[in-house]
Amino acid sequence: MLKTLAATVTLTLALSLSAAAESNYPDRTIRIVHGFAAGGNADTVSRIIADAMSQDLGQPVIVEARPGAGGTLASGYVAQQAPDGYTLQLLVGGHPVAAALYKSLPYDTMNDFTYISTVGQFPFFIGALHGRFGSLQEVIDAARAKPRSIRIGHAGVGSTQHLTGELLGLETGVEFLHVPYQGGAAATTALMGGEIDLVIDAGTVILGQADAGVFDVLGVTSAKELDGATVCIQTGTTTELNLADFFRANGMSYEPVPIETNAEAQQKYLASACDVYTTDASGLAATRSTFETPTDHIILPEIISKEPLGPLVRHGDNEWGDVVRWVFNAMVIAEELGVTSANVAELASAPQANPEVNRLLGAEGEYGKMIGLPNDWAVKVIGEVGNYGEVFDRYIGEQTAVGLSRGLNALWTNGGILYAPPYR
Repeated sequence: MLKTLAATVTLTLALSLSAAAESNYPDRTIRIVHGFAAGGNADTVSRIIADAMSQDLGQPVIVEARPGAGGTLASGYVAQQAPDGYTLQLLVGGHPVAAALYKSLPYDTMNDFTYISTVGQFPFFIGALHGRFGSLQEVIDAARAKPRSIRIGHAGVGSTQHLTGELLGLETGVEFLHVPYQGGAAATTALMGGEIDLVIDAGTVILGQADAGVFDVLGVTSAKELDGATVCIQTGTTTELNLADFFRANGMSYEPVPIETNAEAQQKYLASACDVYTTDASGLAATRSTFETPTDHIILPEIISKEPLGPLVRHGDNEWGDVVRWVFNAMVIAEELGVTSANVAELASAPQANPEVNRLLGAEGEYGKMIGLPNDWAVKVIGEVGNYGEVFDRYIGEQTAVGLSRGLNALWTNGGILYAPPYR
């Protein structure tokens, strides 16, 4: 499976403040300046933008690299240029935080620039030499066992790549040794030469080496990092439409690998015919539990469509449908009221202070008759199987082979969407 670090970078075009509006603009060459080494991601993106602008504006647009100090040298240079719209800068996420990283800067990160447009977002990847680490967790464990022993290369102090590495250490509580280079290309060369253990950069820098089998890419934690991935998807299903909507809404693309059955999807995924396999979360968790090494596969956290699964009964069997629905509702209400398989008999033995508990357990009212059941039917159900939370934890919870967290299946009072109508 394609694996990436959960960090994205926004690219922004800017120019020095107070650019004059001219009716004949542009009438000469425009420069796009960036603060990183030639051949890196910023350079590649700048050249793509320059080509498109040149065609649209009918004037040459050239790219100028001014690497160093995490892009601040380039920003200082652009801030000193004439505000005439002929010197632009490609900014990355490190630009607005530079003021917090450096004691002094020869420019104001906000007031000395006019921001034109966001031109793109992309994920960062963590790359290691092939076979060096089996997972991102192995990296974290090694760094925790011996602080500062894992060397991370990046495109300079203060760069977004550097900040991403610092964030990784902060979130995991480990200390890495950061090694700055003048651009991602230099960092990847250092990785191949054994000077560092990891490199953090964009796909334009890392994925070519990964595709060639030189690097392993570690650590996917978000579906928003799957731009360009191949996805095994069962055709003709709502899952297919949901997936297309998710990728389009997030400005990403994917290559579908069409399959006819869920079993075929699993086979193709395990055979590496696709990077990603998608279905509903419970189905993914159950499928993963059957794999030879389940921990080699992760379920990404995004819920791309909220489509609750419900009980199925034969059409026209309304009485049985009512029973099934109210059994479910009673289990949810029981969890909300703190009624469990362990205490339900005791609670049912005498009236309780909470009238909702009394109604649920049949001590008040005759609500069982409404669905053709004895008044104490909920006591019997909860006594046999427990409330909803107990059933979830027993069969598919985090301590089972399936390993699902409650997520949206938590009660509405605990951040989920699970609730039942009042039992009255």
